[in-house]
Amino acid sequence: GACAEVSGSEEYRSNAGGDEDEGRPINVREVPFYDMELVGVPALGYLGGRTFAGGGFERLVSFDDTADAGPDAPRNPKLVVCGGKGGVGKTTTSASLAIALASAGHSVALVSTDPAHSLGDALDMDLRGGSLTDVPLYGVPPAPGALPGGDDGTLSAMEIDPTAALSEL
Repeated sequence: GACAEVSGSEEYRSNAGGDEDEGRPINVREVPFYDMELVGVPALGYLGGRTFAGGGFERLVSFDDTADAGPDAPRNPKLVVCGGKGGVGKTTTSASLAIALASAGHSVALVSTDPAHSLGDALDMDLRGGSLTDVPLYGVPPAPGALPGGDDGTLSAMEIDPTAALSEL
């Protein structure tokens, strides 16, 4: 289908991350439909665990081999951008992915530019302060493949009003 077509395109292959990505297809996951709004860290953590644990997302959630690196070396930094038309699940996807990454031991910053401030609603937190706010991961179990030794990940989130930010320039 469409994923195989894009995965095989020259543009996709030329943007791959290196030899280990050669021939790697695009991962698509059908997410279960919940006939309710998923609100709060535990609910979004459940969705993130079901959606991003295994099934082709191991490279996203896992860490690079850092056995030779010092304890303060960055571990597989990533930038994920969720975009699309209104109402397609960008906030739910990005929040559940961020929680899944944090529960796997990553330090995650989740930033939303949605003028509706739906990230704060999804996390059930007030994020209007204009700076990163720590998001407690209460009720979210460590993800399979989390860092050995019990290193806990962290999640910080913020909402930015793009119109106000541009007016400050």
